[in-house]
Amino acid sequence: MTARQRILSLFLITTAALPAFAEDSDDSTLIVNWDGRYRYESQQGDTAGGTPIIMIHLLTVAKGETPCRLEINGFQTAENLICATEKSGARIDINFVSHAGGSTKNSYGIEVYKPGETLFSLERSAQDGDLITHWGALTPDGVKSQSGAYFVKEASNESLSSPQQKRLDLSSPDKQKNESSE
Repeated sequence: MTARQRILSLFLITTAALPAFAEDSDDSTLIVNWDGRYRYESQQGDTAGGTPIIMIHLLTVAKGETPCRLEINGFQTAENLICATEKSGARIDINFVSHAGGSTKNSYGIEVYKPGETLFSLERSAQDGDLITHWGALTPDGVKSQSGAYFVKEASNESLSSPQQKRLDLSSPDKQKNESSE
């Protein structure tokens, strides 16, 4: 087997073992694992001095007591929102619960979002797997369309999170060979 054939077979095995989503045989809807971190970055013009105005939205979806957190950081902005999720097949709604401090009012005392209000939704396209954002109560400045490819899922580093995988074995190859044969 040539090196090219080995690489191709490794690629095929790897991609077959890691599906992004699966189809539910009962109702033919996509079942998506939404756990992870999503990012949307936008440039919203320049300051008077010519510095770019950049906004970063980081969405973290996880199982547990706080299933969803949205951080919005950038030019004169630092928001940390607690959210709830409603999952339905290939779609997840991100609903406002409160600001990180527990209040429904922002740092200026204004209630911008109502509890339970859908900030936005993410949907995984069945045709090509693209991630589509549908803006709701939260629509950032500069967004040209209410729906489109805005958020992207960040690569997961979970495989590096266990202590065993973080340790580097700097011993000699001979020692590793001896340990593996014991």
